[in-house]
Amino acid sequence: MTSPTSEHTIPIKSSGCGCSGSCSTTPPLSDAPVAAGQAGATVLRIPAMDCPSEENDIRRALADIDGIRSLNFQLSARTLSIDAPDSVLPAAVAAIRQAGYETKTLAAGSEAREGSSEKADLWKSLLALALATGAELVHFIAPDTLPFKGLGMAMAAIAIGRAGLWTYTKGLAALRRGQLNMNALMGVAVTGAFLIGQWPEAAMVMALYAIAELIEARSVDRARNAIRGLMDLTPERATVQQPDGSWLEVEVKTIALSALVRVRPGERIGLDGEFRGTDCRRLTE
Repeated sequence: MTSPTSEHTIPIKSSGCGCSGSCSTTPPLSDAPVAAGQAGATVLRIPAMDCPSEENDIRRALADIDGIRSLNFQLSARTLSIDAPDSVLPAAVAAIRQAGYETKTLAAGSEAREGSSEKADLWKSLLALALATGAELVHFIAPDTLPFKGLGMAMAAIAIGRAGLWTYTKGLAALRRGQLNMNALMGVAVTGAFLIGQWPEAAMVMALYAIAELIEARSVDRARNAIRGLMDLTPERATVQQPDGSWLEVEVKTIALSALVRVRPGERIGLDGEFRGTDCRRLTE
C-alpha cells in the first residue's frame, strides 16, 4: 500500500508489526524466510520430502535443537535451507535422519541444478502413468493367456517401481516411527492389490498418487513464494517522530507501539496503524 501523491506527509500511529499487533516483531523460526545459498544458510536435499506432511515431520524433528535461526522448505525441489551456525548443523542433520529422511548437503551454487529434479520427477511419474495405462489396456483387451498376463504384470510392476519408490520408502519410515500415515496406507493398499491380481489398478493408483503429490508440492511452494514476495515489499525502515519533535528514520522492527510514523508521498507503509491529520478517503483515489 502506498500513500497518496499529495504535498503532505501522513502521520500514522503505530499499532504493531504489520499484523495488527497480534504477533511479535520477530518472525517465528519456522516461517522466517531464508534465501537458498545465502551466507550462513546450508542447503540440504531431502529426496523423500515432497509434501507438507513430511515438512511437518522435519519441523518437529528440528524443534528442540537450539541455534537454528530459520528454515526454508522448497518442496518441489525437495530442498531445505537451514540458517544456523556450523556447530549446530550436525545435530540438525542427525535429527532429520533419525526421523527417517536421508539428506545430501548441496554445494554452493548447485541449488539450481538440483531444482531440475522437479522436471525429472514429473517425467518419471508420467512414464509410470503411461505404463499403468498400458497395463490396463492389456488387462481389458489382450487375450487371457499367460504371456499377456506376464506382460501386463511386468508393466504394472515397473510403473509401481517408478512412481512408488519414495512412497514405499516414506511409508516404511513412518511405520518404524510408529505412525500410520498416507504413505504407509498407500504402500499397503497397492501391495495388497497387486498380490490379489488387481495389478493394473494398483499401478494406476500409485502413478496418480505420485502425480498428485508433485502437484501438491508445487502448489505449496507457489503459495509460500507468493507470500514471501509480498513480505519482501514491506519496507525495512520508517520515519518516526522522536520525543523532541524531530523525525528519524529507524528500522521498522524497532518501532514501539503508539509511535508516530511519517509517510511521504510514494512511500510504502511498513506497519499497521491509525491515520492522523489527513483525509483517509484519499488513500483509495
